[in-house]
Amino acid sequence: MQFNLAGIAAMLLITAFGTGLAYAAAKKALTPIRTFSHTVSTITENDLDIPIQEHAGSSSETELLYRSFNTMMERLNRSFSMQKNFSAKVAHELKNPLATIIANAQVAKLGPLSAEEYLQTLDAIERNAKRLQLIIENLFHLYDGQIEFECKHIQLDEMLSNILEEISPKMQEQNITAAVDCTGFPSVIGNYDLLYRALYNLIENAIKYNIPNGEVHITSAIDAGRGKIIVSDTGCGISAEHLPQIFDPFYRVNTPRPRKTAGSGLGLSIVKSIIERHGWSISVSSEVGRGTLFTISQFQ
Repeated sequence: MQFNLAGIAAMLLITAFGTGLAYAAAKKALTPIRTFSHTVSTITENDLDIPIQEHAGSSSETELLYRSFNTMMERLNRSFSMQKNFSAKVAHELKNPLATIIANAQVAKLGPLSAEEYLQTLDAIERNAKRLQLIIENLFHLYDGQIEFECKHIQLDEMLSNILEEISPKMQEQNITAAVDCTGFPSVIGNYDLLYRALYNLIENAIKYNIPNGEVHITSAIDAGRGKIIVSDTGCGISAEHLPQIFDPFYRVNTPRPRKTAGSGLGLSIVKSIIERHGWSISVSSEVGRGTLFTISQFQ
């Protein structure tokens, strides 16, 4: 009986000691998690760029959690910064034509003006209203990526002929000539309207930033099993430091132009969005004073 009682007492003592030891160990192991949870709960939109410091004595799994969370926060911070920057650029682009419209309307109200002055005022209002409309339409095109679109076989020669016919007045203004050769890669599968817009934007830029009596070359070929469409010009070119940003919304390069050209700064962003929605890629190379070359590569 005494032996049994002693055994039970020893077992209870060992159990209590083991439970206490396990509790202490669990508490120590969970302390970094509790600290992490408390720190995360205090983060606001203004603290996204402040990394969470790892807790002393953390396990390898906890350290991995800290590093993964900090990596996620860095990405979120970059994303929020890009959104804020984009919103600021949108506001700036909308502000200028709106200010011009308001100013001209106020001038017209001061009157009386001559018939010619009224026409000039209305022309300025109409021109800036169209600029606003273009910006808004381009923003819709840029961020309608969730919309499904129909794909079909497209003959590049036919599409490019339609584009050049539409854009010919702009070519004639600077006496630009265009050469097309799509024999190496005559057709693609994609959405006609979207690809028409993308190629139109590229060709329009090739004309806009070209020199008088310049040239635009549009070719297609198959290289290493991938179809490629190349649009090149003999224009002023783009310096190397600007090339990584030219597809960013509202990014503009201050290059010498033969004449003033207006734009929303969204053309190349829309091109890139359309090309990537088709599962393709676009790249650019340029040399100041010699021209620019855009290459659309189709994944096979």
